[in-house]
Amino acid sequence: MNTKFNKILIVVIAAAAILSAASACFALATAGVNVKASVPALAQSLALVINSVDPTTGAFTTATEVNFGTLTFDSVFQIFRASKFFAIDAVVTDNSGAVWTLTHTVSAFQKDATSNIGGNVNVSFVQLLSGVETLLDKKSFTNSNNKAISKTLLGNGSLRIYYGVATGLGDDDEVTPITVLASAGSYLGTITLTLTP
Repeated sequence: MNTKFNKILIVVIAAAAILSAASACFALATAGVNVKASVPALAQSLALVINSVDPTTGAFTTATEVNFGTLTFDSVFQIFRASKFFAIDAVVTDNSGAVWTLTHTVSAFQKDATSNIGGNVNVSFVQLLSGVETLLDKKSFTNSNNKAISKTLLGNGSLRIYYGVATGLGDDDEVTPITVLASAGSYLGTITLTLTP
């Protein structure tokens, strides 16, 4: 047998043995470290952020109530118009994992027992997620009573509700503009959002 070949074979076998031993050493040179954090439980809460919205610019201005003020009569279309609409953001704080629900209830938007404009106001429920709005439902003020929106429906988003006096364009099927048939005077209603459980 060739001596030179034997020497080469021995060198190759020795190199393979060294590499194999080195791999075994590297495989054994590992250690584990735990990573820990504790997220405290927060008390469930609901906050409402109210804004009036300029229909021309879309600018939001902080408000304390949904007050359309004195409406303006449009003599061309023979309807009363509002100079702004409103947005309420319902901010829920809850990290319990509970599948909560927000329920929207209203009282009659009326001047007296026979004068009511609840059917003349649009209420739009939207999911707000990363600045993008997705319409969930649209109703008249009257028919928005007892509308429930769940955490599951909102996903990672939050709830925004728009309120606007009917214009004759883009209104819900249940909503009609305020005409001269509406009795003059001040109308009042209430909006309540309830968080459960």
